[in-house]
Amino acid sequence: MSGMPGVPPVGNLHTEYVPALRALVSRLTGDVGVHEVRTWRRGLRKAIVSATRADGLCLLVDTHGYQPRGVDVQRELHQALVGELPAGTWRAVIFLHHDGAKMSLLDAAAEDGVRYLSDRGEAVSLLCRAACDGQDPDLGV
Repeated sequence: MSGMPGVPPVGNLHTEYVPALRALVSRLTGDVGVHEVRTWRRGLRKAIVSATRADGLCLLVDTHGYQPRGVDVQRELHQALVGELPAGTWRAVIFLHHDGAKMSLLDAAAEDGVRYLSDRGEAVSLLCRAACDGQDPDLGV
């Protein structure tokens, strides 16, 4: 996630807890098959376990450039998200994707605490507000 203050650049399958944001930041991009989604899910699960907070977590899932190889990949991703993001665990979940029209439609129908955005700056700003209780986090920049 290069370009995000406090968030180190990563490859196309990565999840980590970012203490400066007090949130999980996850990335799933590029040419993605079922194997890659399963690998990403294991990383997401590991990060969730290591970062669980009593007051819930915030999560940014960056799928800018995500290109699934087929419908089976989409199903696998959906199952991963449903399985790893149980209700009540999350204060905020933000999905970031390059298709603005698609994200606008999803965002209009989203449940409380879930946002679908295409603008990286808006997503990071919202994540910071949600994760830091409205406080400006010290990102070291």
